[in-house]
Amino acid sequence: MAGYTDGLRPARARFSLAGVIGKLPDGSTRLGAWRPCTFILLSGTVGVGKTTVLLELGDVLEAGEDPYALLDLDWLAWVRPSGDGDVSVQQILVDNLAHVCRTFRQAGVRRLVTARAVETVHDVDLIRAALGTPVVLTVVCLTARPGVVAERLRGRDTGDRLAEHLSQMGHFASAPGSLGIEEITVATDQIDAASVAQQVLVRVGWAV
Repeated sequence: MAGYTDGLRPARARFSLAGVIGKLPDGSTRLGAWRPCTFILLSGTVGVGKTTVLLELGDVLEAGEDPYALLDLDWLAWVRPSGDGDVSVQQILVDNLAHVCRTFRQAGVRRLVTARAVETVHDVDLIRAALGTPVVLTVVCLTARPGVVAERLRGRDTGDRLAEHLSQMGHFASAPGSLGIEEITVATDQIDAASVAQQVLVRVGWAV
């Protein structure tokens, strides 16, 4: 059972094509025909458990039959653009996501679980547009009491990173537009990450 301060825990075949994309029905990763996709976007403040729950969902989906993929969207926008460039970090994220999703579709992926803290409906709309059509996107907002999140952050971060994340936690809670974008809300401070993952799948309607 993963704890919420484990960070990027090892998972089987995580860095192979099969581990990132998941398995096709015949167990292969061959390129296949394009198919409609259903997507989950895990959102919530830093330290709420997005990455941990993402990996737990991957473990559950691995036991099923549908081709799937996991994607932490922060890695698509971890960049310091040139000061004289005219491309924003958000645009970099959207462009990269569009390219990745085309590859996932070519690989026959049917279910994609992503994670990123989003604060506005506009943020969600940009991500939805990058996913392509037709697509069913469900936003799941993970929540936890501020004291619980702060304790998790202090258990995993130190120094400047801890100070930055504590500040981000407060900003996310008070940011205009941060409320009302979620379609489903799941609390992470009462149950373990595996149980949260099961709740997410049930409430989204993904049978495994």
